[in-house]
Amino acid sequence: MVGCGTSWFIAQAYAVLRERAGHGETDAFAASEAPVHRPYDRVLALTRSGTTTEVLDLLRRVREGGGRARPRSPPTRGLR
Repeated sequence: MVGCGTSWFIAQAYAVLRERAGHGETDAFAASEAPVHRPYDRVLALTRSGTTTEVLDLLRRVREGGGRARPRSPPTRGLR
């Protein structure tokens, strides 16, 4: 799990909860510090805006390393 700012703190909390629930080892990194050379089966990137430079750079590096990176946005209907 990766993120920047508040999204990184959410990633850290999620990683702890996921491990405590027995769903496997989970790491959380600031997007700019994520070790893309590790053999993770998934990288979950959190971003509030979807345009955070560090997160987009990380997703690009994941793709360049042979991984799949598919940015997705949550639905925003009803949030205004």
